[in-house]
Amino acid sequence: MRTRTYWCILGVAAISLMTGTAWAAPPAPARWTVMVYMAADNSLAVQGVLDLDEMEDAGVDSRVNVVTQAEFSPDVLAQYQCNASCFNRANFNTFRYFIAQNGGSGVNGPDRGPVQDIGNVDMTDPNTLKGFVTWAKQNYPANHYLLVLWNHGGGYNGLIQDETTAGSSLMTLAD
Repeated sequence: MRTRTYWCILGVAAISLMTGTAWAAPPAPARWTVMVYMAADNSLAVQGVLDLDEMEDAGVDSRVNVVTQAEFSPDVLAQYQCNASCFNRANFNTFRYFIAQNGGSGVNGPDRGPVQDIGNVDMTDPNTLKGFVTWAKQNYPANHYLLVLWNHGGGYNGLIQDETTAGSSLMTLAD
């Protein structure tokens, strides 16, 4: 039996070499995926950009994925004579971002990994949050997950404010 298994393995390896087919095992999941749901389409826009840069400056580790879904306020950034290019984006749409490279740079905003524009979505909608978590788990599997809800807290009234899409409404605790 052992001889037969040995020859089968050799045969598969030979076919792989002849056809150029890679028989690599899928990569192991990370230990952790940290999901940062950054609702900064409000007075926290500048702090959001700076916090995103701090996450990049912290560096990456193959055991930990760091992904964000973020949106920044055009009105607040305009007070600082900034448009979307001030945080390395073409527009103020919501985006998803995986921090894939070590260290920061002289550029504010996402510049250390792939960025996906998902349009202007309502960050107060629980389905938007659920979609982000689903996307993160599918694309960045891990043994453990941590979800950070980055925004103003509203106590028992709720949290997550998106002034452009939802005005002064908050995601309620029941959501």
